This record gives sequence, C-alpha cells and structure tokens, in this order.
Amino acid sequence: MMRWFRRNFCRYRRDEDGTIIVEFVIVAPLFVVLIAMGFEFFDAYKSYSRASKASYTIADFVSRQDDFNNADLAKMHAFLDGLLPWLNGEKSLRVTWFRYDKDLGYSVDKSLNYGDNRKKLTTATIPPEIRSILPDIAHGDMVILTETKVPHRPLIDMFKMSDIVWDNAIVVRPRYHYFIPPVS
Repeated sequence: MMRWFRRNFCRYRRDEDGTIIVEFVIVAPLFVVLIAMGFEFFDAYKSYSRASKASYTIADFVSRQDDFNNADLAKMHAFLDGLLPWLNGEKSLRVTWFRYDKDLGYSVDKSLNYGDNRKKLTTATIPPEIRSILPDIAHGDMVILTETKVPHRPLIDMFKMSDIVWDNAIVVRPRYHYFIPPVS
C-alpha cells in the first residue's frame, strides 16, 4: 500500500497538466480587483482635476467683475453644474471678498453663498483654516476667496469612495479697476 501511494504521489507531483488553469483561478480575481481599482482611482483623479479647474474658472470670472450679487452667484452655480454634469449631488459655492488692514488684519467686505449649509462669512466668523490660506498682502489691498464643494460620484462603489467631496478654495486678486480721471 505504501509503495502504491509513493509511486502515484511522485507521478502526480511531476504531472503539470492543468497548473496554468489553477494559477489563473487563483490570480484572476486579484487582477480584476486591481484593474477596477485603477479605473476607480483614475476616475477620482479626473473628477478632482475637473472640479479644481471649474473652481479656478469661476474664481477667475468673479475676479473680473466689479459688481457681483446673488443673481450672479446663482448663474455661477448653474455654470458649475454645467461644467460638471456627471457629478450629481449638491454642489455648493461661496465667494467672499476680504480687505486687509495692517492693524486689524483681514476683514470681510462681502460674502455670498449658494447651496450646502455653509454660512456667509463675517469678520468675526473667519475660521482658522480660511485665515491660514489667505496670503500676506499690502495694507488696503483686497482678495477674493472662491470656495466650491463638489461631491464625487464613483464609477464602481467597490472601494467606498462615494463619500468623497472635492473641496476647493481659490484666492485671487480682483482684476477690475476703477477709472481715475487724469488731473488737468
């Protein structure tokens, strides 16, 4: 009995028929998951990149306006929806104008928001994370902070990426200028 077992075991050990199929069955699920992960992370990066570019476009547009109100902000929110139509969910937009005084620091001139439950900023309610991104500027100068929140919609919700929200904050200087008549 032992001799029969040893002879058959040695023959079985040398036999290589079907080993590729066994290896494929073991490795194939790993490859499928890796490919799905690659697609998902590429899609998330593409989503982030497009949300960021949309935020910069809106910030640039706002910086070129000398009078911006709630109706304009609603149009910019619709523009954001138009730039990112596949990212369904509640997108939000907040635009805040800051003025700098060398003695008092930053103060809020005007703040507008659309969507989400974010509140308009006031000088007293500037959070530390906003203060940390505001640049050092000259006395009396002004900057505009444009903030967007865009939810990410994953292709496959296998990796629990549906809770990601792309939060962009862009600080720009106003590009409009006031006409000062020449002195005669």
